[in-house]
Amino acid sequence: DMETDTISFSDTWEKLFGIRPSGKPVRAALQGGSYFHPDDLPLLMDNLAKLENGSQYEVAEVRMATVQGRYLWVRFRANAIRDPQGILTKIVGIFINIDAEKQAAHALQERAERDSLTRLLNKNAARKQAEEYLSRFPQGADCALLIIDLDNFKQVNDRFGHLFGDTVLTRVSKEISKLFREQDIVARIGGD
Repeated sequence: DMETDTISFSDTWEKLFGIRPSGKPVRAALQGGSYFHPDDLPLLMDNLAKLENGSQYEVAEVRMATVQGRYLWVRFRANAIRDPQGILTKIVGIFINIDAEKQAAHALQERAERDSLTRLLNKNAARKQAEEYLSRFPQGADCALLIIDLDNFKQVNDRFGHLFGDTVLTRVSKEISKLFREQDIVARIGGD
């Protein structure tokens, strides 16, 4: 209810999220981040503003907190209800649990971006991430690129077999990964 800045929830809300809805005014609850992932709040506030400024229908995919302290992905669909003068009086919405869908999509993306043997980023994914990273900095900013080549690796495969060579690559990639931060781009861009 836009006039009273209050929100009503169905019984399903508490079953899904394990949280009893807050009695706070809606804007205070949203801005306080009590339900939503902090990174998703700007999107929600933007959608609310669009509804207030004439949009009839908005959709957003956001993460909502559960009582267990984890976030579930939900799709929020909102319809504006206006009085005869066109003033927004209510917003009617539904939250649809899309967490399994998002997790499956994330798993598919991981498979597409990762080398199947080492689980490091593949060449294309590494290039894309590097370009995105570099685009955030002014030209001439300091960055570093380190390329490691396993010399004479073909001899390992020839002498001990490809299964042994695969084991070496897997172990080397795990050890190299330990040396870098989570935000660093670590990839396998060639055979070795």
